[in-house]
Amino acid sequence: RELQSPAVRVGVRVTHEDRRGVVTFGPDCDNDCKVKFDDTGDESGYINANNLEKIVDDDAVKRAERAADKAKPSMSDDDIAALDDVVEEVVLDVLALSGGKLTGIGYAKDK
Repeated sequence: RELQSPAVRVGVRVTHEDRRGVVTFGPDCDNDCKVKFDDTGDESGYINANNLEKIVDDDAVKRAERAADKAKPSMSDDDIAALDDVVEEVVLDVLALSGGKLTGIGYAKDK
């Protein structure tokens, strides 16, 4: 069975009913987890992952955004526009191919 809340897994920080904690088990095939709460150190019973809210680490998000920006190739606006045109042409060709209408690369554009 496919899990409904893949973002919630062991080690993820969550909140449940205004309590913070960390997932220590799950989600299992019923999408249930267990949480060790910060305030008491106690482990919960089974809690459905849909009832847990993942705590977003804003600093980690900012670090990831900075890393992604560094990894982006620097391109001029004209180069980006040209690349967008090529991507659009390829998508149109793939769609035409899936419908059995393609006879050659660039066919959808040339029609």
